[in-house]
Amino acid sequence: MKKLVALSPMYTKDSNILKKASIGSSYELSRFNGQWNVPEEFRTAVVAVYGEDIYAEIVAEQCNLTLTKPDDH
Repeated sequence: MKKLVALSPMYTKDSNILKKASIGSSYELSRFNGQWNVPEEFRTAVVAVYGEDIYAEIVAEQCNLTLTKPDDH
């Protein structure tokens, strides 16, 4: 089973680069049809979230993930 990375529904240069980089890897990136609600059947497969802080917090809570963030220096 592939490991899922939940991407924000907002298309950015970074998210497009991540999507292309995932091709052929063990990771699958998904925007879940632009919704902030991860379908129940995918929640245990999500291993990371990439997007705006509020999006990441909402999706991480649904998928029982702990967010980490680099220190702001």
